[in-house]
Amino acid sequence: MPYPSSTILPLPRLASLLSTRDAAALEKLSDVPIDKLPTEILQKIFADIPSEYRGSLHAVSLMLSLQSVCRRWRSVLLATPEYWVQGIQDVTDLYVARVFLNADEEDGVVGKRANPRLLDLFLTRSAPCPFQLEDYMSIPRCPGWKAFVSHFDRVNVFKVSAVDAVDLRNNILPAVATKMRRLERFELSLPRFEVSTEGIDQWEAHNLPHLQIVNIPSTLFCRAMAVPSLHTVTLSGERDIESLPDLLAALERCPALSTLSLHLSSNRHSVTTRPTPERTVELLNLRKLVVAGSTSGIYALLSSLSFPSATHLELFVTDAERSQSVLPSVLPRHHSGLYTSPTLDRVGLHTHFQHYDDTEPEWVSMRGFVQDEERLRVSPVLRLDSGADGFLQVAGALRACTLTALALNLFRVTDDMDRAFWARFFAALPGLRRLELLSAQHRDSCRAMKRDAAEQFLAASRANLKPVRERARRGVSLAWRLCPDKDDASQLEREIGDVEEVVSGHAHHGVRLERLELYACAFGIHDLCSNVVDVMQIQTDAAASQLVARDCVSRLESVVEVVVVAGPWTVIRGRLGRRARYASGW
Repeated sequence: MPYPSSTILPLPRLASLLSTRDAAALEKLSDVPIDKLPTEILQKIFADIPSEYRGSLHAVSLMLSLQSVCRRWRSVLLATPEYWVQGIQDVTDLYVARVFLNADEEDGVVGKRANPRLLDLFLTRSAPCPFQLEDYMSIPRCPGWKAFVSHFDRVNVFKVSAVDAVDLRNNILPAVATKMRRLERFELSLPRFEVSTEGIDQWEAHNLPHLQIVNIPSTLFCRAMAVPSLHTVTLSGERDIESLPDLLAALERCPALSTLSLHLSSNRHSVTTRPTPERTVELLNLRKLVVAGSTSGIYALLSSLSFPSATHLELFVTDAERSQSVLPSVLPRHHSGLYTSPTLDRVGLHTHFQHYDDTEPEWVSMRGFVQDEERLRVSPVLRLDSGADGFLQVAGALRACTLTALALNLFRVTDDMDRAFWARFFAALPGLRRLELLSAQHRDSCRAMKRDAAEQFLAASRANLKPVRERARRGVSLAWRLCPDKDDASQLEREIGDVEEVVSGHAHHGVRLERLELYACAFGIHDLCSNVVDVMQIQTDAAASQLVARDCVSRLESVVEVVVVAGPWTVIRGRLGRRARYASGW
Protein backbone atom coordinates (compact mmCIF):
# COMPACT_ATOMS: atom_id res chain seq x y z
CA MET A 1 0.00 0.00 0.00
CA PRO A 2 1.23 3.53 -0.69
CA TYR A 3 2.65 5.56 2.13
CA PRO A 4 0.36 8.32 3.61
CA SER A 5 0.76 11.67 1.90
CA SER A 6 1.44 13.30 5.27
CA THR A 7 4.95 11.95 5.23
CA ILE A 8 7.71 14.23 6.44
CA LEU A 9 9.99 13.26 3.57
CA PRO A 10 11.59 16.28 1.83
CA LEU A 11 9.74 15.40 -1.39
CA PRO A 12 6.36 13.82 -0.48
CA ARG A 13 5.55 13.13 -4.12
CA LEU A 14 8.30 10.53 -4.17
CA ALA A 15 6.77 8.59 -1.33
CA SER A 16 4.46 6.68 -3.67
CA LEU A 17 7.51 5.20 -5.37
CA LEU A 18 8.76 3.64 -2.14
CA SER A 19 7.60 0.51 -0.47
CA THR A 20 5.84 0.86 2.88
CA ARG A 21 8.86 -0.69 4.59
CA ASP A 22 11.39 1.67 3.00
CA ALA A 23 9.25 4.73 3.57
CA ALA A 24 8.70 3.81 7.21
CA ALA A 25 12.44 3.32 7.68
CA LEU A 26 13.18 6.72 6.20
CA GLU A 27 10.62 8.38 8.44
CA LYS A 28 12.46 7.09 11.50
CA LEU A 29 15.74 8.65 10.40
CA SER A 30 16.79 12.09 11.63
CA ASP A 31 18.04 14.89 9.42
CA VAL A 32 21.66 14.89 8.28
CA PRO A 33 23.73 16.18 11.23
CA ILE A 34 25.39 18.90 9.15
CA ASP A 35 21.97 20.37 8.38
CA LYS A 36 21.43 20.93 12.09
CA LEU A 37 24.71 22.77 12.57
CA PRO A 38 24.45 26.49 13.38
CA THR A 39 25.23 28.70 10.41
CA GLU A 40 28.40 30.03 12.08
CA ILE A 41 29.82 26.50 12.43
CA LEU A 42 28.91 25.60 8.86
CA GLN A 43 30.68 28.74 7.66
CA LYS A 44 33.86 27.74 9.48
CA ILE A 45 33.71 24.31 7.84
CA PHE A 46 33.31 25.83 4.38
CA ALA A 47 36.12 28.32 5.02
CA ASP A 48 38.57 25.51 5.84
CA ILE A 49 37.69 23.01 3.12
CA PRO A 50 41.01 21.66 1.76
CA SER A 51 41.49 20.75 -1.86
CA GLU A 52 44.06 18.37 -3.27
CA TYR A 53 43.42 19.96 -6.66
CA ARG A 54 44.42 23.43 -5.55
CA GLY A 55 45.76 25.50 -8.44
CA SER A 56 43.77 23.71 -11.14
CA LEU A 57 40.54 24.15 -13.08
CA HIS A 58 39.13 21.16 -11.20
CA ALA A 59 39.48 23.06 -7.92
CA VAL A 60 37.46 25.97 -9.33
CA SER A 61 34.73 23.62 -10.62
CA LEU A 62 34.56 21.86 -7.28
CA MET A 63 34.11 25.10 -5.39
CA LEU A 64 31.34 26.23 -7.74
CA SER A 65 29.54 22.88 -7.49
CA LEU A 66 29.04 23.11 -3.73
CA GLN A 67 26.66 26.02 -4.12
CA SER A 68 24.31 23.74 -6.08
CA VAL A 69 23.86 21.17 -3.32
CA CYS A 70 20.88 22.85 -1.71
CA ARG A 71 19.34 26.23 -1.02
CA ARG A 72 20.77 26.48 2.49
CA TRP A 73 24.30 25.64 1.41
CA ARG A 74 24.13 28.24 -1.33
CA SER A 75 22.92 30.93 1.07
CA VAL A 76 25.63 30.06 3.61
CA LEU A 77 28.33 30.02 0.94
CA LEU A 78 27.27 33.42 -0.37
CA ALA A 79 27.64 34.74 3.18
CA THR A 80 31.12 33.15 3.63
CA PRO A 81 33.76 35.28 1.87
CA GLU A 82 36.53 33.16 3.41
CA TYR A 83 35.35 30.29 1.20
CA TRP A 84 35.59 32.24 -2.05
CA VAL A 85 38.95 33.80 -1.27
CA GLN A 86 40.50 30.32 -1.52
CA GLY A 87 39.72 30.16 -5.23
CA ILE A 88 41.10 33.52 -6.32
CA GLN A 89 44.60 32.17 -6.95
CA ASP A 90 43.17 29.19 -8.85
CA VAL A 91 41.28 31.45 -11.23
CA THR A 92 44.32 33.73 -11.53
CA ASP A 93 46.45 30.77 -12.53
CA LEU A 94 44.10 30.18 -15.46
CA TYR A 95 44.89 33.66 -16.78
CA VAL A 96 48.61 33.08 -16.40
CA ALA A 97 48.28 29.75 -18.23
CA ARG A 98 46.28 31.50 -20.94
CA VAL A 99 49.13 33.95 -21.52
CA PHE A 100 51.91 31.38 -21.57
CA LEU A 101 49.94 29.00 -23.77
CA ASN A 102 49.18 31.92 -26.09
CA ALA A 103 45.52 30.82 -26.13
CA ASP A 104 43.89 34.11 -27.01
CA GLU A 105 41.16 32.59 -29.15
CA GLU A 106 37.77 32.33 -27.51
CA ASP A 107 37.49 28.70 -28.54
CA GLY A 108 40.77 27.79 -26.85
CA VAL A 109 40.52 25.41 -23.92
CA VAL A 110 41.98 27.93 -21.51
CA GLY A 111 40.30 30.87 -23.19
CA LYS A 112 36.84 29.42 -22.63
CA ARG A 113 37.34 28.99 -18.93
CA ALA A 114 39.47 32.02 -18.10
CA ASN A 115 36.82 34.61 -18.73
CA PRO A 116 36.68 37.86 -16.73
CA ARG A 117 33.26 37.03 -15.28
CA LEU A 118 34.65 34.03 -13.40
CA LEU A 119 37.41 36.03 -11.75
CA ASP A 120 35.02 38.87 -10.96
CA LEU A 121 32.65 36.39 -9.30
CA PHE A 122 35.34 35.10 -6.91
CA LEU A 123 36.66 38.60 -6.19
CA THR A 124 33.21 39.99 -5.45
CA ARG A 125 32.07 37.10 -3.27
CA SER A 126 35.33 37.05 -1.29
CA ALA A 127 35.07 40.69 -0.21
CA PRO A 128 36.17 42.04 2.23
CA CYS A 129 38.71 39.26 2.96
CA PRO A 130 42.38 39.99 2.18
CA PHE A 131 43.93 37.77 -0.48
CA GLN A 132 47.26 36.89 -2.07
CA LEU A 133 48.08 37.78 -5.66
CA GLU A 134 51.08 35.66 -6.67
CA ASP A 135 53.06 34.86 -9.81
CA TYR A 136 51.17 37.35 -11.93
CA MET A 137 52.03 39.72 -14.77
CA SER A 138 50.31 43.01 -15.43
CA ILE A 139 50.44 42.77 -19.22
CA PRO A 140 47.47 43.88 -21.34
CA ARG A 141 46.88 40.36 -22.64
CA CYS A 142 45.95 39.32 -19.09
CA PRO A 143 42.42 40.73 -18.61
CA GLY A 144 42.56 39.72 -14.97
CA TRP A 145 44.71 42.76 -14.10
CA LYS A 146 41.78 45.10 -14.73
CA ALA A 147 39.53 42.91 -12.61
CA PHE A 148 41.88 43.34 -9.65
CA VAL A 149 42.03 47.14 -9.78
CA SER A 150 38.97 47.69 -7.61
CA HIS A 151 40.19 45.07 -5.13
CA PHE A 152 43.82 46.15 -4.68
CA ASP A 153 43.03 47.45 -1.21
CA ARG A 154 42.53 43.83 -0.11
CA VAL A 155 45.85 42.41 -1.38
CA ASN A 156 48.20 41.42 1.47
CA VAL A 157 50.75 39.42 -0.58
CA PHE A 158 51.78 40.67 -4.02
CA LYS A 159 54.28 38.71 -6.15
CA VAL A 160 54.52 40.14 -9.65
CA SER A 161 56.82 40.10 -12.67
CA ALA A 162 57.20 43.38 -14.57
CA VAL A 163 57.24 43.22 -18.37
CA ASP A 164 59.20 46.44 -18.92
CA ALA A 165 60.05 49.75 -17.28
CA VAL A 166 56.78 51.34 -18.45
CA ASP A 167 54.79 48.51 -16.89
CA LEU A 168 56.72 48.96 -13.67
CA ARG A 169 56.24 52.74 -13.47
CA ASN A 170 52.67 52.97 -14.78
CA ASN A 171 51.05 49.84 -13.37
CA ILE A 172 52.87 48.03 -10.61
CA LEU A 173 54.45 50.73 -8.46
CA PRO A 174 51.39 53.03 -8.48
CA ALA A 175 49.17 50.10 -7.52
CA VAL A 176 51.41 49.20 -4.61
CA ALA A 177 52.09 52.74 -3.46
CA THR A 178 48.58 54.16 -3.54
CA LYS A 179 46.09 51.28 -3.33
CA MET A 180 47.47 48.28 -1.40
CA ARG A 181 47.14 49.53 2.17
CA ARG A 182 46.91 45.99 3.55
CA LEU A 183 50.07 44.83 1.81
CA GLU A 184 52.38 42.76 4.04
CA ARG A 185 54.67 41.13 1.46
CA PHE A 186 55.86 42.50 -1.88
CA GLU A 187 58.03 40.53 -4.32
CA LEU A 188 59.00 41.99 -7.68
CA SER A 189 61.08 40.48 -10.47
CA LEU A 190 62.49 42.23 -13.53
CA PRO A 191 63.47 39.36 -15.81
CA ARG A 192 64.69 41.28 -18.85
CA PHE A 193 65.70 44.79 -17.87
CA GLU A 194 67.28 46.98 -15.22
CA VAL A 195 65.81 50.19 -13.83
CA SER A 196 67.03 52.96 -11.59
CA THR A 197 65.18 54.73 -8.80
CA GLU A 198 63.98 57.30 -11.31
CA GLY A 199 60.20 57.30 -11.41
CA ILE A 200 59.74 56.11 -7.81
CA ASP A 201 58.24 59.49 -6.92
CA GLN A 202 54.80 57.87 -6.95
CA TRP A 203 55.77 55.60 -4.09
CA GLU A 204 54.11 56.65 -0.84
CA ALA A 205 55.62 54.77 2.07
CA HIS A 206 53.06 56.07 4.57
CA ASN A 207 50.34 54.28 2.58
CA LEU A 208 51.85 50.91 3.52
CA PRO A 209 51.53 50.68 7.30
CA HIS A 210 51.63 46.85 7.35
CA LEU A 211 54.43 46.09 4.86
CA GLN A 212 56.86 43.64 6.48
CA ILE A 213 58.68 41.74 3.70
CA VAL A 214 60.08 42.97 0.38
CA ASN A 215 62.05 41.08 -2.25
CA ILE A 216 62.85 43.59 -4.97
CA PRO A 217 65.74 44.59 -7.28
CA SER A 218 68.55 46.36 -5.43
CA THR A 219 68.41 49.39 -7.70
CA LEU A 220 64.85 50.15 -6.61
CA PHE A 221 65.37 50.16 -2.87
CA CYS A 222 65.72 53.72 -1.63
CA ARG A 223 64.62 56.00 1.18
CA ALA A 224 61.24 56.57 -0.48
CA MET A 225 60.51 52.82 -0.39
CA ALA A 226 61.65 52.25 3.19
CA VAL A 227 58.79 51.55 5.60
CA PRO A 228 59.16 51.45 9.40
CA SER A 229 57.30 48.12 9.63
CA LEU A 230 59.77 46.29 7.33
CA HIS A 231 61.52 43.36 9.01
CA THR A 232 62.83 41.40 5.98
CA VAL A 233 64.54 43.03 2.98
CA THR A 234 65.96 40.88 0.17
CA LEU A 235 67.56 42.85 -2.65
CA SER A 236 68.13 40.90 -5.87
CA GLY A 237 70.73 41.75 -8.48
CA GLU A 238 73.74 43.95 -7.77
CA ARG A 239 73.91 47.39 -6.19
CA ASP A 240 76.87 49.66 -6.83
CA ILE A 241 78.94 50.42 -3.76
CA GLU A 242 78.91 54.08 -4.78
CA SER A 243 75.22 54.19 -3.76
CA LEU A 244 76.05 53.12 -0.19
CA PRO A 245 74.96 56.49 1.31
CA ASP A 246 71.52 56.13 -0.29
CA LEU A 247 71.26 52.53 0.93
CA LEU A 248 72.14 53.57 4.48
CA ALA A 249 69.54 56.34 4.36
CA ALA A 250 66.92 53.76 3.42
CA LEU A 251 68.01 51.27 6.09
CA GLU A 252 67.88 54.01 8.71
CA ARG A 253 64.13 54.19 8.15
CA CYS A 254 63.70 50.47 8.92
CA PRO A 255 64.09 50.20 12.70
CA ALA A 256 62.31 46.81 12.81
CA LEU A 257 64.68 45.23 10.26
CA SER A 258 65.65 41.68 11.30
CA THR A 259 66.86 40.14 7.98
CA LEU A 260 68.82 41.89 5.22
CA SER A 261 70.29 40.30 2.07
CA LEU A 262 72.05 42.14 -0.79
CA HIS A 263 74.89 42.02 -3.32
CA LEU A 264 77.28 44.97 -3.61
CA SER A 265 79.16 45.48 -6.87
CA SER A 266 82.23 47.61 -7.51
CA ASN A 267 84.29 48.55 -10.55
CA ARG A 268 87.97 49.25 -10.93
CA HIS A 269 87.44 52.89 -9.99
CA SER A 270 85.78 51.98 -6.69
CA VAL A 271 87.65 52.55 -3.50
CA THR A 272 89.94 49.62 -2.59
CA THR A 273 91.18 50.82 0.82
CA ARG A 274 89.32 50.55 4.07
CA PRO A 275 87.02 53.56 4.18
CA THR A 276 86.17 55.50 7.30
CA PRO A 277 82.37 55.62 7.60
CA GLU A 278 80.87 59.09 7.85
CA ARG A 279 78.16 57.78 10.15
CA THR A 280 76.84 54.52 11.60
CA VAL A 281 73.29 53.24 11.18
CA GLU A 282 71.98 51.24 14.13
CA LEU A 283 69.97 48.13 13.33
CA LEU A 284 69.24 46.94 16.83
CA ASN A 285 66.80 44.21 15.77
CA LEU A 286 68.95 42.70 13.01
CA ARG A 287 69.25 38.93 13.37
CA LYS A 288 70.59 37.88 9.94
CA LEU A 289 72.74 39.76 7.45
CA VAL A 290 73.75 38.23 4.09
CA VAL A 291 76.16 40.28 1.96
CA ALA A 292 77.90 39.38 -1.29
CA GLY A 293 80.53 41.53 -2.98
CA SER A 294 84.17 42.58 -2.96
CA THR A 295 86.19 42.69 0.24
CA SER A 296 86.28 46.50 0.21
CA GLY A 297 82.54 46.75 -0.49
CA ILE A 298 81.58 44.35 2.29
CA TYR A 299 83.96 46.05 4.70
CA ALA A 300 82.52 49.47 3.84
CA LEU A 301 78.95 48.29 4.52
CA LEU A 302 79.78 46.49 7.76
CA SER A 303 81.76 49.48 8.99
CA SER A 304 78.68 51.64 8.51
CA LEU A 305 76.29 49.39 10.43
CA SER A 306 75.81 48.65 14.09
CA PHE A 307 73.94 45.49 15.06
CA PRO A 308 73.89 42.96 17.92
CA SER A 309 76.79 40.55 18.35
CA ALA A 310 74.30 37.64 18.11
CA THR A 311 73.46 38.54 14.48
CA HIS A 312 74.07 35.70 12.00
CA LEU A 313 76.49 37.11 9.43
CA GLU A 314 76.97 35.48 5.99
CA LEU A 315 79.58 36.93 3.63
CA PHE A 316 80.15 35.82 0.03
CA VAL A 317 83.40 37.34 -1.22
CA THR A 318 83.85 37.82 -4.98
CA ASP A 319 87.50 38.93 -5.15
CA ALA A 320 89.43 36.55 -2.91
CA GLU A 321 93.15 36.68 -3.71
CA ARG A 322 95.55 33.79 -3.96
CA SER A 323 98.10 35.27 -1.62
CA GLN A 324 96.07 35.78 1.54
CA SER A 325 92.98 35.10 3.59
CA VAL A 326 90.08 37.54 3.29
CA LEU A 327 89.51 37.71 7.06
CA PRO A 328 91.74 40.70 7.81
CA SER A 329 90.29 42.77 4.96
CA VAL A 330 86.59 41.90 5.02
CA LEU A 331 85.65 42.00 8.70
CA PRO A 332 85.64 45.15 10.81
CA ARG A 333 86.90 44.36 14.28
CA HIS A 334 83.58 45.07 16.03
CA HIS A 335 81.63 42.67 13.75
CA SER A 336 84.12 39.88 13.23
CA GLY A 337 82.96 37.43 15.86
CA LEU A 338 86.67 37.17 16.60
CA TYR A 339 86.91 39.94 19.15
CA THR A 340 83.33 40.46 20.27
CA SER A 341 81.97 38.83 23.40
CA PRO A 342 81.19 35.99 23.33
CA THR A 343 83.68 35.08 20.63
CA LEU A 344 83.60 32.08 18.32
CA ASP A 345 84.22 28.82 20.19
CA ARG A 346 83.87 26.41 17.24
CA VAL A 347 84.98 26.83 13.60
CA GLY A 348 84.61 24.65 10.52
CA LEU A 349 86.81 24.92 7.42
CA HIS A 350 85.73 23.11 4.25
CA THR A 351 86.63 23.04 0.57
CA HIS A 352 84.15 22.90 -2.31
CA PHE A 353 84.24 19.77 -4.47
CA GLN A 354 84.91 20.51 -8.15
CA HIS A 355 82.74 18.25 -10.30
CA TYR A 356 84.15 18.92 -13.74
CA ASP A 357 86.76 21.64 -14.06
CA ASP A 358 90.03 20.92 -12.26
CA THR A 359 91.57 24.10 -13.72
CA GLU A 360 89.37 26.36 -11.60
CA PRO A 361 90.82 27.36 -8.23
CA GLU A 362 89.38 25.58 -5.22
CA TRP A 363 88.02 27.59 -2.35
CA VAL A 364 88.02 27.12 1.39
CA SER A 365 85.02 28.46 3.32
CA MET A 366 84.60 29.05 7.03
CA ARG A 367 81.69 28.71 9.43
CA GLY A 368 81.90 29.95 12.99
CA PHE A 369 79.71 29.02 15.97
CA VAL A 370 79.04 30.31 19.46
CA GLN A 371 77.58 27.70 21.81
CA ASP A 372 76.40 25.62 18.81
CA GLU A 373 74.64 28.61 17.19
CA GLU A 374 76.11 29.67 13.83
CA ARG A 375 77.23 33.30 13.92
CA LEU A 376 79.61 33.73 10.99
CA ARG A 377 79.93 32.28 7.49
CA VAL A 378 82.62 33.47 5.08
CA SER A 379 82.73 31.96 1.59
CA PRO A 380 85.47 31.79 0.55
CA VAL A 381 87.83 32.63 3.35
CA LEU A 382 90.85 31.78 1.17
CA ARG A 383 91.89 30.03 -2.02
CA LEU A 384 93.22 26.53 -1.48
CA ASP A 385 96.25 27.27 -3.65
CA SER A 386 97.32 29.93 -1.17
CA GLY A 387 98.66 26.89 0.67
CA ALA A 388 100.05 26.89 4.18
CA ASP A 389 100.43 30.66 4.35
CA GLY A 390 96.70 31.22 3.83
CA PHE A 391 95.74 28.69 6.51
CA LEU A 392 98.22 30.22 8.95
CA GLN A 393 96.63 33.63 8.36
CA VAL A 394 93.25 32.13 9.25
CA ALA A 395 94.74 30.53 12.36
CA GLY A 396 96.26 33.87 13.34
CA ALA A 397 92.90 35.59 13.05
CA LEU A 398 91.19 32.85 15.06
CA ARG A 399 93.77 33.20 17.83
CA ALA A 400 91.71 36.09 19.22
CA CYS A 401 88.75 33.74 19.78
CA THR A 402 88.06 31.40 22.64
CA LEU A 403 88.27 28.60 20.09
CA THR A 404 87.94 25.11 21.58
CA ALA A 405 86.75 23.01 18.58
CA LEU A 406 87.81 22.88 14.93
CA ALA A 407 86.29 20.86 12.07
CA LEU A 408 88.33 20.24 8.89
CA ASN A 409 86.67 18.98 5.72
CA LEU A 410 89.28 19.40 2.98
CA PHE A 411 88.81 17.70 -0.38
CA ARG A 412 92.37 18.42 -1.48
CA VAL A 413 95.55 19.60 0.23
CA THR A 414 98.64 21.37 -1.10
CA ASP A 415 102.19 20.04 -1.00
CA ASP A 416 103.33 22.45 1.71
CA MET A 417 100.63 21.32 4.15
CA ASP A 418 102.96 18.79 5.81
CA ARG A 419 103.64 17.91 9.46
CA ALA A 420 105.68 21.06 9.99
CA PHE A 421 102.80 23.17 8.75
CA TRP A 422 100.25 21.47 11.01
CA ALA A 423 102.58 21.92 13.97
CA ARG A 424 102.66 25.68 13.34
CA PHE A 425 98.92 25.75 12.67
CA PHE A 426 97.90 24.14 15.96
CA ALA A 427 100.53 26.07 17.90
CA ALA A 428 98.59 29.19 16.88
CA LEU A 429 95.43 27.75 18.48
CA PRO A 430 96.52 26.91 22.04
CA GLY A 431 92.99 26.61 23.45
CA LEU A 432 91.83 23.93 20.99
CA ARG A 433 90.43 20.87 22.77
CA ARG A 434 88.58 19.07 19.97
CA LEU A 435 89.44 18.28 16.35
CA GLU A 436 86.98 16.85 13.83
CA LEU A 437 88.51 15.34 10.66
CA LEU A 438 85.54 15.15 8.30
CA SER A 439 87.12 14.81 4.85
CA ALA A 440 85.26 12.29 2.71
CA GLN A 441 88.09 11.64 0.25
CA HIS A 442 89.91 8.31 0.22
CA ARG A 443 92.99 9.40 -1.76
CA ASP A 444 96.38 8.97 -0.09
CA SER A 445 97.04 12.71 0.24
CA CYS A 446 93.88 13.25 2.28
CA ARG A 447 94.60 10.20 4.42
CA ALA A 448 98.05 11.63 5.14
CA MET A 449 96.53 15.03 5.91
CA LYS A 450 94.19 13.53 8.49
CA ARG A 451 96.99 11.55 10.09
CA ASP A 452 99.43 14.49 10.20
CA ALA A 453 96.79 16.92 11.46
CA ALA A 454 95.68 14.55 14.22
CA GLU A 455 99.27 13.87 15.35
CA GLN A 456 100.21 17.54 15.53
CA PHE A 457 96.93 18.47 17.22
CA LEU A 458 97.59 15.93 19.98
CA ALA A 459 101.23 17.03 20.21
CA ALA A 460 100.12 20.66 20.63
CA SER A 461 97.64 19.63 23.31
CA ARG A 462 100.40 17.90 25.25
CA ALA A 463 102.67 20.92 24.96
CA ASN A 464 99.95 23.23 26.23
CA LEU A 465 99.35 21.14 29.38
CA LYS A 466 101.99 22.07 31.92
CA PRO A 467 101.73 19.77 34.93
CA VAL A 468 100.82 16.13 34.35
CA ARG A 469 98.04 16.35 36.94
CA GLU A 470 96.30 18.99 34.76
CA ARG A 471 96.02 16.61 31.83
CA ALA A 472 93.20 14.60 33.38
CA ARG A 473 91.12 17.76 33.84
CA ARG A 474 91.72 19.13 30.37
CA GLY A 475 91.43 16.11 28.08
CA VAL A 476 91.03 16.40 24.34
CA SER A 477 88.74 14.62 21.91
CA LEU A 478 89.15 13.53 18.32
CA ALA A 479 86.41 12.80 15.74
CA TRP A 480 87.46 10.87 12.62
CA ARG A 481 85.38 10.28 9.51
CA LEU A 482 86.31 6.94 7.96
CA CYS A 483 85.73 6.73 4.20
CA PRO A 484 86.10 3.27 2.71
CA ASP A 485 86.70 2.88 -1.01
CA LYS A 486 83.94 0.90 -2.73
CA ASP A 487 86.58 -0.59 -5.08
CA ASP A 488 89.11 -1.40 -2.37
CA ALA A 489 87.87 -3.33 0.66
CA SER A 490 91.19 -2.89 2.46
CA GLN A 491 90.88 0.92 2.45
CA LEU A 492 88.82 0.96 5.64
CA GLU A 493 91.31 -1.24 7.44
CA ARG A 494 94.20 1.01 6.42
CA GLU A 495 92.41 4.12 7.67
CA ILE A 496 91.60 2.38 10.97
CA GLY A 497 95.31 1.64 11.12
CA ASP A 498 95.99 5.38 10.81
CA VAL A 499 93.69 6.04 13.76
CA GLU A 500 95.36 3.38 15.91
CA GLU A 501 98.82 4.70 15.06
CA VAL A 502 97.89 8.26 16.04
CA VAL A 503 96.18 7.50 19.36
CA SER A 504 98.81 4.90 20.33
CA GLY A 505 101.55 7.45 19.71
CA HIS A 506 99.69 9.88 21.95
CA ALA A 507 99.46 7.23 24.69
CA HIS A 508 103.22 6.57 24.51
CA HIS A 509 103.71 10.08 25.92
CA GLY A 510 101.76 9.11 29.02
CA VAL A 511 98.45 10.66 27.98
CA ARG A 512 95.32 8.70 27.07
CA LEU A 513 92.98 10.34 24.60
CA GLU A 514 89.83 11.29 26.47
CA ARG A 515 87.35 10.57 23.64
CA LEU A 516 87.57 9.14 20.15
CA GLU A 517 84.57 9.23 17.80
CA LEU A 518 84.56 7.17 14.60
CA TYR A 519 82.11 7.77 11.74
CA ALA A 520 82.20 5.13 9.01
CA CYS A 521 80.43 6.28 5.85
CA ALA A 522 80.05 4.61 2.47
CA PHE A 523 82.10 6.27 -0.25
CA GLY A 524 80.08 8.19 -2.83
CA ILE A 525 79.78 11.42 -4.77
CA HIS A 526 77.24 12.78 -2.29
CA ASP A 527 79.92 12.64 0.39
CA LEU A 528 82.32 14.66 -1.75
CA CYS A 529 79.76 17.34 -2.48
CA SER A 530 78.57 17.86 1.08
CA ASN A 531 80.14 20.79 2.90
CA VAL A 532 79.91 19.03 6.26
CA VAL A 533 81.36 20.88 9.24
CA ASP A 534 79.38 19.07 11.92
CA VAL A 535 79.55 15.38 12.81
CA MET A 536 75.78 15.41 13.29
CA GLN A 537 75.43 15.82 9.50
CA ILE A 538 77.40 12.68 8.63
CA GLN A 539 75.46 9.76 7.19
CA THR A 540 77.09 6.53 8.27
CA ASP A 541 77.03 3.09 6.69
CA ALA A 542 75.55 0.21 8.73
CA ALA A 543 77.90 -2.54 7.57
CA ALA A 544 81.04 -0.42 7.91
CA SER A 545 79.98 0.87 11.34
CA GLN A 546 79.38 -2.64 12.66
CA LEU A 547 82.74 -3.77 11.30
CA VAL A 548 84.53 -0.92 13.07
CA ALA A 549 82.64 -1.53 16.30
CA ARG A 550 83.47 -5.24 16.25
CA ASP A 551 87.12 -5.13 15.25
CA CYS A 552 88.40 -1.72 16.35
CA VAL A 553 87.00 -0.81 19.74
CA SER A 554 88.61 -3.65 21.66
CA ARG A 555 92.03 -2.75 20.22
CA LEU A 556 91.71 0.89 21.27
CA GLU A 557 90.43 0.57 24.82
CA SER A 558 93.92 0.50 26.27
CA VAL A 559 94.90 3.87 24.75
CA VAL A 560 91.58 5.77 24.71
CA GLU A 561 89.27 6.56 27.60
CA VAL A 562 86.04 6.36 25.58
CA VAL A 563 85.49 5.13 22.01
CA VAL A 564 82.22 6.01 20.29
CA VAL A 565 81.31 4.39 16.97
CA ALA A 566 78.43 6.20 15.34
CA GLY A 567 76.09 4.12 13.20
CA PRO A 568 72.55 4.02 11.83
CA TRP A 569 71.34 1.50 14.41
CA THR A 570 68.60 2.47 16.82
CA VAL A 571 69.69 0.93 20.11
CA ILE A 572 72.79 1.26 22.25
CA ARG A 573 74.70 -1.97 21.92
CA GLY A 574 76.30 -1.91 25.34
CA ARG A 575 79.70 -1.39 26.90
CA LEU A 576 82.76 -2.93 25.31
CA GLY A 577 85.78 -3.25 27.50
CA ARG A 578 86.30 -1.40 30.74
CA ARG A 579 85.54 2.15 29.56
CA ALA A 580 85.14 1.85 25.80
CA ARG A 581 81.72 1.82 24.15
CA TYR A 582 79.89 2.52 20.95
CA ALA A 583 76.56 4.29 20.71
CA SER A 584 73.83 5.23 18.28
CA GLY A 585 72.12 8.27 16.86
CA TRP A 586 75.11 10.44 15.92
